[in-house]
Amino acid sequence: DFYLVLVVAAGVAIAFYQAVLRPIVQNVLRRRRARTQAARAGIVCQIYGQMLRQLARAGWRRPPAMTPLEYRAWLAEQWHGNDGALAAVDRITQAFLASFYGPHPLSEAEASALRQTLAELRGLPRPPRRRETTPSRA
Repeated sequence: DFYLVLVVAAGVAIAFYQAVLRPIVQNVLRRRRARTQAARAGIVCQIYGQMLRQLARAGWRRPPAMTPLEYRAWLAEQWHGNDGALAAVDRITQAFLASFYGPHPLSEAEASALRQTLAELRGLPRPPRRRETTPSRA
């Protein structure tokens, strides 16, 4: 009798876990993961936004209708010979696109590296300005 009661109790406990507790635990873990991913995507969006503001102050404003890749291509046309600045813009832009549109969140190490890249971009000499420093759309 004791073993029968023990087996029945174990079965009830397993059924209760499967029916009630497991979905609750999975939901909590899913929400926590989503918050973490959103926070990491938010970090790269902040870094990208800081880069845009920094470049705008230097005279290289991105129009709202221009995509990040179009902006990067325009900067490449304008910044002949300033590969360091363009490489920094590339790293931040690619991380922004991968994190914002991709399935994988930014790791803390990657976020730290992007902050360092942004700091490097601040320290680079400004590219020589040409007559038109605001891109025009054809």
